[in-house]
Amino acid sequence: MSFFAFSLSPYFAVYCVLLSGVIVVSKSSHGAILSNTTAEEFERLAKVINTATNATWKADLNFIKTHPELLSSMKLGLSLTPFLEAIPQEFRMGDDPPLGDDPTSSTPTDSPTSPQPVYSTSPQPDKELLPAQFDLRKEFPQCTQIGYIKHQSNCGSCWAVASAGALADRMCIATNGGLNFPLSADEVLTCCSYCTGDGVCNGGNPLAAWDYFKRRGTTTGGDYASHQGCKPYRIAPCNYPGYPRCKVNSHPDDSLKCLKNKCSNPFFRTAFEDNLYFVRSYFKIHTFANGLSYKKRLEVQEEKIKRQIYEQGSVVVAFQTHQDFMLYQSGIYHYVAGQATEGHAVKMIGWGVEHGVPYWICVNSWGKLWGEEGTFRIRRGVDESSIETMQVSAGVFDSDRSSDLREFVYDQHDHAPVSSSSRVQGLAGIMLACLMSFVCDI
Repeated sequence: MSFFAFSLSPYFAVYCVLLSGVIVVSKSSHGAILSNTTAEEFERLAKVINTATNATWKADLNFIKTHPELLSSMKLGLSLTPFLEAIPQEFRMGDDPPLGDDPTSSTPTDSPTSPQPVYSTSPQPDKELLPAQFDLRKEFPQCTQIGYIKHQSNCGSCWAVASAGALADRMCIATNGGLNFPLSADEVLTCCSYCTGDGVCNGGNPLAAWDYFKRRGTTTGGDYASHQGCKPYRIAPCNYPGYPRCKVNSHPDDSLKCLKNKCSNPFFRTAFEDNLYFVRSYFKIHTFANGLSYKKRLEVQEEKIKRQIYEQGSVVVAFQTHQDFMLYQSGIYHYVAGQATEGHAVKMIGWGVEHGVPYWICVNSWGKLWGEEGTFRIRRGVDESSIETMQVSAGVFDSDRSSDLREFVYDQHDHAPVSSSSRVQGLAGIMLACLMSFVCDI
């Protein structure tokens, strides 16, 4: 089998099903059949990666041999379908604030007019120079959710998990560790109808999630079966050691309904309305050409992303994935070989340089067995896999509208946490599930 890459045109969509441990990608009206990929073929791909002379990362060959069933549990979940038509005009957002400006003082996101970005080729005189290395986990150790690895299970919910996680990080940083607990991905996943592409688990738009956080907010919620918070994640693990196999031709969203204005955790007793968290504004970090060369445009974009992380906290990035990304074990990822699959969304929490290679630090939602204990590094400044330009989004935590409760009321039982600062240990992690739809508006 030969491996090749191709670019996805706008509105290309792919759908997959599970068949006897083999990833089968079927065509939609806008796409084409990729191929059936077996564990043996992934093993050959891993060997290609690990013997490539220019590769700065390693593929996990041992993982393929010891957990072949997890190769049929790869789930992504990005659908960048334009969502503005689905929301009222008064809630439509603007673009990102000018480089160097404080988002809290920029044009409100409910304005239909976008502010015109201003570009600079040198650091702003009133801004601190950014360090060569930066990691939110080290800068804010009191905010334990920043590096906490979640698992999206066999649901295309990466956009919801990443967005809720980024808001939790920004909330904790804004309150200097005062509000340090997970926020519910389940709330935005099941209740934001305009966020998703086609069904709860068929992908969604991170930018739409930020809009939902501005309009409706989200509540607390930990991992599946954690009994932490108002709305814990409701999708059970499958195809993970110790758990059942994913059901063939089934979708976990079949039974997932929005529980409007109420909690799903039967042990949680804090009132729903006293357990909501909002953003004041949200924006897409984007750099228009405005006469800039491609290289300069990427430099400006990189600076804007770094400054947002440095000053406000995690951002959500969408990017193009390929088969080789699923095999990532360690190092600084860049595309080596394999077919394009679809889009994915993760948290970005920092940056650095190793052996002269600049990189971003990202937190995935595929469990701790994948990558560098659930995280990965990817080349920085070259728009690797479109990670700097496909969609980078963030929001500003709204302390005025958000709850300031730091302790919550639970019924006493064996699994309930006793305080809001309790870190969910949850399940050890889960890889993802079958590849799912990707619709790109770029």
